Amino acid sequence: IPEIHHREHTTFFSFTIKNVTKEQAGLYNCSAENRYTKEVLYRSTQLIVQEKQAPWVMQHLQNVTVNSSSTLVLECRVDGIPLPTITWFKNGYEIQPASGITLLYNENLIIERVKKDDEGLYTCQAINEMGHANNSAYVTVRGGEERSNIEVIILVCTGVA
Repeated sequence: IPEIHHREHTTFFSFTIKNVTKEQAGLYNCSAENRYTKEVLYRSTQLIVQEKQAPWVMQHLQNVTVNSSSTLVLECRVDGIPLPTITWFKNGYEIQPASGITLLYNENLIIERVKKDDEGLYTCQAINEMGHANNSAYVTVRGGEERSNIEVIILVCTGVA
């Protein structure tokens, strides 16, 4: 659908293709002539049409063991056309950003100061209009109970002193 917009000294021409198909891919040219100088300007653009594709996993998550109080980083490496939306789950429940939990760039999950209750099955789900893909890994947290017992002992001793 061509549209022409006029301003004081400028004319804008736009061309919209709705429900684009692969047959409409190709080189599009536009030319404009200055009424006063007769100078002609040419512009070209290449239209590339990609077929929509359901999300797919580019790299599978690996089961991981992390130390208590360390930082856990999980990266959801998926792709699709259009780009899928990523949602993270732990043991089937959606993870929301919170203090110490960051969802970066819609693909990375970062948990700071990991605790024993952060242990579980982590799943990233990628969804677009063509479908979905899941990618999961089990996270084991090592040393959570011992550290919390030491912290309790320190607090009790400090309180007694």
